[in-house]
Amino acid sequence: MHLGVDFDALVARFSPNKATPIALGVSGGSDSTALLMLASDWAKKSDRRLIILTVDHQLRPAAASEARCVANMSAAFGHAHKTLQWDTPRNSQAAARRARHRLLADAARQAGASVLLLGHTLDDVTETILLRRRRGVRGTDAAGPVMASPSPVWPEGRNLTIARPLLQTSREQLR
Repeated sequence: MHLGVDFDALVARFSPNKATPIALGVSGGSDSTALLMLASDWAKKSDRRLIILTVDHQLRPAAASEARCVANMSAAFGHAHKTLQWDTPRNSQAAARRARHRLLADAARQAGASVLLLGHTLDDVTETILLRRRRGVRGTDAAGPVMASPSPVWPEGRNLTIARPLLQTSREQLR
């Protein structure tokens, strides 16, 4: 891999069994699309199967169309795709984040994946720290996303690791 961390090392640590798929959360934005492209190249070279997951929160009219675009892109790369719909949308970022994690974790586990890759970048870490500091949060509590962590939802995320291979890469580098 040219950007971020070494996929082989990251995946070997959390999903050493080559028979199990690697799940990717792909929204269709530039960061997750870059992750899809990079992971696709890696998967072909490493003989690993990817399952691409997209969440349609049903909060914006364009969301379904964006999910179809990700499905088409996934098919073009030769990977399975599943659109996950949030059935009880509420216009709250915290509720949307919890719903997204639950849907992604449940779908990843159903597919047999033990790791879910997300496209967070160095810019996301910086933004999170700045927003939290602006709210008065200090010290380690201000930290943003980390390279790998257990899924934040239970029981859907039991035994699922969230990994962010692009966390040391800026959006500008990805583009």
